[in-house]
Order: sequence, then C-alpha cells, then structure tokens
Amino acid sequence: MAQLFIKIAILMFGGQWQSSLASELGINERTLRRFVAGTSPIPVGIWNELRRRLFNKGVEVQRMHERLTGLLPHTGKIALSPIANTKPDVELDGLYFWLDRPDGKRIRCRASRGIFGDLGAERPNDALPIFEKCSDSFYRAASTKFELGEYDDRIGIFLEPDDVIVMPNDGA
Repeated sequence: MAQLFIKIAILMFGGQWQSSLASELGINERTLRRFVAGTSPIPVGIWNELRRRLFNKGVEVQRMHERLTGLLPHTGKIALSPIANTKPDVELDGLYFWLDRPDGKRIRCRASRGIFGDLGAERPNDALPIFEKCSDSFYRAASTKFELGEYDDRIGIFLEPDDVIVMPNDGA
C-alpha cells in the first residue's frame, strides 16, 4: 500500500512530494513518514482525498491537453471563421475582432493589450500589424476557448496572454 501511496504522491507533486502532500492533506510530515514506512495504516479518508485529487488533476491535465491541441497549427481546428472584408478595431484595452460561429451567429473577440505588449507593441496601434501577421493564432485561440465553453454570449471571448501561442500565419 505504501508503494501505491508514494507513486500517487510523486505523480501529483513531483520529486519533493513529502512536504507538499503533507500540507495539502493537512497532516504533519511525521505522520506522513509513518504512512510511507508502513508503521501506521493510511486512513481510508486519506485514500479518498487522494482519489478525489487525482481525478481533479486528470480533468485539469485533459483540459490543458485540449487547449494546447487547439492552439497548435496542424493539430487544432478553427471552429470560428473570420468574417470577410472586416478589420479589427484597435482600442486602448486591446484589439477587437468578430468571428462567425458554426451556428451562423457572430461572436466578438478581444485580444488583450497584454498579448501585444509581450510581443513588443508599445502603443495600441502597434497591435494591428502583429494581429495581421499572426491572425490564425488568434482565431485558433478564440476557437479553442469557444470549444471549451470559455466565453459569454453577451460579452464574447476574451483572450489573455496565456490563451494564445502567437505564431506567424502559414506563408507569412
């Protein structure tokens, strides 16, 4: 039993798992060491808590996998379509653009100013050339958030720096 306990702990917390696990479970490290040594039985409540945390971690890992798959070219599909003959609007808080949803409705998207600031854009108008050169990255990011249900029908999709992997469009 202790071996399974250790494997789960390493999977969840890495090589320095003991203090992290003890803290997360609300037990002291001495008690944890007794569990590992087999001198104290591991209570069923601890096993249940580990099971719950493993499940939550699995859900989190799956969601990150889906997000990364959606953001990378050639692995993610772009579910939302750019609207022909439209240009994005540059505002102080970011760049706004509209996309067509699969159901025919349109959804407003905002790429926050922080995304462009991270890429060296000092002024709001500096964002437009970056967007034009890398628009597929923004469309993929918006599509990924849409597919994951991370949007509001009234407000739209907000893209923050950690939502986008900015890469030049194919052929750019």
